[in-house]
Amino acid sequence: MIPKQYKATKTCVYCGKTYTASAPNQLYCTQECRSKAIAERQEQTRERQNKNARLLYLDKKMNARANRVDIKNKSIAKICQEANEHNMTYGQYIAWLEYGQKA
Repeated sequence: MIPKQYKATKTCVYCGKTYTASAPNQLYCTQECRSKAIAERQEQTRERQNKNARLLYLDKKMNARANRVDIKNKSIAKICQEANEHNMTYGQYIAWLEYGQKA
């Protein structure tokens, strides 16, 4: 049995040109348009990931600053007492407060 050839007029989703598609799922008029569209999507993904990473970094930095303010308002004796309650040394407790309170 000889397969039917698919031919339909479509519009390229990247450049907007009209073309004759050779498959029902074909979206782009040429391989060049397809490659450019993929590269564009990848760049957008990279930018979004970089933005998210930057926001996470800034959030951690802000939390660390907020914890430093709490530390500055406490006496060393009080901080040592809290460290002992958490079974930590003074230095471990300060690092734990500043850089993330992991359970």
